[in-house]
Amino acid sequence: MKTYGDEGWISLLQDRMEKSRNRKIQTGSVLVDGQELVFAEREIVTGKLWMWLPQVFIKMPEQAAKKQYPDACRPQQIYTNQETTVNICFTLLADTIEYDREMAFAFRDDIAWYVGQRPGCTVLKESAVVQAGAAWVPWFEFAVEAEDARMYELMFFAVLKEEADDPGHTAGKLLLGAFHCLEQDMDDWKGIFVQMLASMRME
Repeated sequence: MKTYGDEGWISLLQDRMEKSRNRKIQTGSVLVDGQELVFAEREIVTGKLWMWLPQVFIKMPEQAAKKQYPDACRPQQIYTNQETTVNICFTLLADTIEYDREMAFAFRDDIAWYVGQRPGCTVLKESAVVQAGAAWVPWFEFAVEAEDARMYELMFFAVLKEEADDPGHTAGKLLLGAFHCLEQDMDDWKGIFVQMLASMRME
C-alpha cells in the first residue's frame, strides 16, 4: 500500500486538537473518558453548599445505592453517571461541633491514617488541599479492592456553619464527601474531581 508521508502531520494535528480542548468545567463542555460533559452548579446542602457537577449525573436509584454501599456507610446523597461507575457522595454528620474550618484538616488526617491500616487499601496521597472561594478544602486519595474491580476514591472534608444556641459561639457540622471511579479511569477523572472541589461554594 502506497503512503504519502501524511501520518506525522495527522498525528501532530490530532495532538494539537486534543491539547486545544477545553479542560475547565466552568467554561464549557469537557471531554472526560471519551464523553463530552457539561457542568453546572447544583445545591447540595440547602442554603449552605453548592458544587459544579456534570449535568447528566442523577441521584443514584435506591436499589443501586443499596447494592454499592452497605447500610452502615451509605452516603446521604449520591450523584452518579448512567452506568453508576462514577459517583459523587455527600454526608452531613448530625453532631454539631464548634465551627472551625481547621478541624476539617484534623478529620482528613485521622481518616487517611485509618484507611492506610485497612487491608486492600493503598493510600496514594495522604495530604492535599484545594482552595474553594475563601475556604480551603482538605482531601486525600486511595485505591481499594472492591468485589469485582479496584476502585479509586478521593475523600474531602468541610465544616459548614449552623445556627448556634449560644450567641457567643459559632456552630458547625462536618461534611464528608467522596468521589469514586474505577482505578483504570483515575487519570481521566482525578483532575476533574479536583476542579469540582475548587468549585464548591459555602455560605
